[in-house]
Amino acid sequence: MSEPTPITINGIDIVETAYNHPDDPPGMHTNGPMSIWVRVPRGEWVPTYCRRLHEVRWWCEAFGPDYVKHLEEQQ
Repeated sequence: MSEPTPITINGIDIVETAYNHPDDPPGMHTNGPMSIWVRVPRGEWVPTYCRRLHEVRWWCEAFGPDYVKHLEEQQ
């Protein structure tokens, strides 16, 4: 399994991965649903706890970096 490739929407990097964290080395994936993570460029990855990529894309399009800030505040 290769490293996940982020997509960028409205200045937010989004990645869907089977790893515990997007920066985990390949081969250490989890069983179960993919997790979706977001970050501002050169920032730390933040978990979304959402399993629907289209919803995360919508939130990023609608709110941009404010969406990531909101998720960081919830941790």
